[in-house]
Amino acid sequence: MGAHVEFIFPRGFVIDEERLRKIHSIIQDRLDDKFRIKPKYKIYRSDNFVYTTLNIEDILEEDNSEWQKITRLQIEAENSSDIPFIFKLDFDSKTTLTVEGEDRDFVYLFFSDLKTYLTNEVNTKYIFSASVFYSVLRNLPLFTVIIIFYRAMKNIKPISNDELKGIMDNKDVILKLNYLIEKDAVSTLSINTTNFNLIIVLMILSMAIIALNDYFGNYFKNMMYKYLLPFNLFLWGKENTRYKKLIDLRSKIIWGVGVALIISVIASLLVWKITIK
Repeated sequence: MGAHVEFIFPRGFVIDEERLRKIHSIIQDRLDDKFRIKPKYKIYRSDNFVYTTLNIEDILEEDNSEWQKITRLQIEAENSSDIPFIFKLDFDSKTTLTVEGEDRDFVYLFFSDLKTYLTNEVNTKYIFSASVFYSVLRNLPLFTVIIIFYRAMKNIKPISNDELKGIMDNKDVILKLNYLIEKDAVSTLSINTTNFNLIIVLMILSMAIIALNDYFGNYFKNMMYKYLLPFNLFLWGKENTRYKKLIDLRSKIIWGVGVALIISVIASLLVWKITIK
């Protein structure tokens, strides 16, 4: 009795020379134990060129520049003689692993070895959902209004009937005026200048993001995935050099923003300390 197993990896992949050689080694070692057949590699490039090879050195010698960048890699092996066996590993927008054969034990062992390695070493990039990012930004003004309203309601203390009756029965006009002024100051807490400005800024930000998504959606997402959160990467040749420069630049930006934020917080604390003296 045969077996068919298939798995789609939820995370994006990163394949460099070391990982590609390891994948080849796992596949070839298992195939040599059972069938003595070789895996075939099918390469898809951004210039629409497609070719098949049995030698991974052909893949690693690719220039992998922007206009000849590898966009997809399929690895296949098939034995159609005495013991039928089909294997396919497809690195595309999603990574799909499929193994089918008459020898159940071999199918599960082959599948398990590859799946374990890919999960731990190759398919490790979290795929950020741009739609979630847009949804959060769209609702920022609403969240802000809710928080401000909640804060305002917490500061409004209801007056008891006895307290109200005591103030109304009191003949001291100054006491009554002070009470009205105090209640008015508390009730208008939710619409002070700071809160109003915050709502306006967040509304403008949300509208800008919505406009970007509506008119430049695909371009904006592609730029974000390419420069901020890249995944599904074939890192050899010029693509590896580009990726290292990108990571270095991103680290410098993050450090710069972090240091600037710390300095601004310290400066704010110093100003606050000086003003309360």
